[in-house]
Amino acid sequence: GLEAAGIADVATVAMRKGLEKTGLKSLAKHFGLNIRKDACTACSDWECVQLSERQCLYAAEDAYFSLWLLSTIEQLPDAAPADPATASAAPAPQSAAPIIVPQLQANWAQRGVSRRTDGLWCERCGKGPIFTLEVMERHLDSKQHQRKESAG
Repeated sequence: GLEAAGIADVATVAMRKGLEKTGLKSLAKHFGLNIRKDACTACSDWECVQLSERQCLYAAEDAYFSLWLLSTIEQLPDAAPADPATASAAPAPQSAAPIIVPQLQANWAQRGVSRRTDGLWCERCGKGPIFTLEVMERHLDSKQHQRKESAG
């Protein structure tokens, strides 16, 4: 048998730091990120023999953002014991760990893609931030983007 080691639960760490919402999307939003999780992929067959490309990308992004959030949240001070006088005060937004933004690929600028401090953005479609090359490539291949590209 295998014994798991070095495991950290992002939700548990978030609660210890006094963050009220502990889901991946909620925590990401707290730190200024907008993570889009594809419900079809999330509910797909994860027990199949061979994962699809979308499942692999979903799992990789889930792992990346979980690690990023854990690193960011661990830098926060532990929550102080509840004081009735300040219990209703919302916690101030904290500064987050730096985001790793991929470099622009050849011809992406001409196709409307820009690189900002918070991720890649498609200026034609208003999509972003996008954090991986694969997701941006999928967006550039989408019918929505291609229609806007054709329109000029």
